Amino acid sequence: ACALVAHSARRPAWSRVVAALLVAPADVDSPAHTPPETRGFAPLPTARLPFAATVVSSRNDPFVPFERAAELARAWGAELVDAGSVGHINAESGLGDWLEGRRLLGALVARAARRGDAP
Repeated sequence: ACALVAHSARRPAWSRVVAALLVAPADVDSPAHTPPETRGFAPLPTARLPFAATVVSSRNDPFVPFERAAELARAWGAELVDAGSVGHINAESGLGDWLEGRRLLGALVARAARRGDAP
């Protein structure tokens, strides 16, 4: 989904997007880190996103090295959150309701509001 956001961010239909919480981006440019079915999203856009964004990445995500996630966050103009060593952050990761994710989303919405982007 993070690759989809990066590809779609500048499309007219997305002009009302004010913020994006980008959790566990996959490095679709790397055959070593992503399966063939995700490679259709390559090359991953690295243009600055036109809205507030936060990238959350794990130190041991098998789909993206943390350094690559940090590089994407910088390119996208996003805040980077180090989730520690929790593997790939998804429904199967065992994080449950993920209260930290809710907190990060609230902080992102507040940041977008301060920028004047949020309604």
